[in-house]
Amino acid sequence: MASGAPISTELEQIDGEIQDIFRALHKFIALFCDADVRFCWLIKEFDCEIKDQGSQNILDVSKQLNEKKQTMIKELNSYVAMRKTYQNCLGN
Repeated sequence: MASGAPISTELEQIDGEIQDIFRALHKFIALFCDADVRFCWLIKEFDCEIKDQGSQNILDVSKQLNEKKQTMIKELNSYVAMRKTYQNCLGN
């Protein structure tokens, strides 16, 4: 803590632990933002491969691949929503 008044060792320790948690959360959010970009890129690549091989795949396989892609998108969206929730909590 950066004030001129002395504080107890216990309070200093608690403050240090809180700051450690905040640093970890910030690293997690930064890592997750990087992962978001990577996930989006990979899902797009997955979709392009589905389209490129569309004529080679039978209808059931194409349907399964498209369903898998939709599942990945939904999961990514849930992680993005979770990240926004955490960011809002940190802001408050």
